[in-house]
Amino acid sequence: MAVATRAGVDRERVFELLGQGSADSFALRRHGTFMTSGEYPTDQFPISYSVKDLDYALALAQDVGVETEGARLTRDRFQRIVDQGMGHLYSPVVYELFNDS
Repeated sequence: MAVATRAGVDRERVFELLGQGSADSFALRRHGTFMTSGEYPTDQFPISYSVKDLDYALALAQDVGVETEGARLTRDRFQRIVDQGMGHLYSPVVYELFNDS
């Protein structure tokens, strides 16, 4: 969605088009609704919980010797949202890392 909107495609249109293809899913419909509105509730799974869960997973992976470069990068990106004061917002708020509007 971020690539298309930066290319000038309306957010609502991107969401609509993604929903017409194989990307259609509960997650797209649920998270996309918040991503298109830019409003993220505070009474649902916050991004700070994702950081906490990734910290546990990364610690376990390190203990058992599993490489987790992708998970570590994801955790660090999510932490940026927390550091910007948005850790209490519903996890699709991660879109704001890529949203210029």
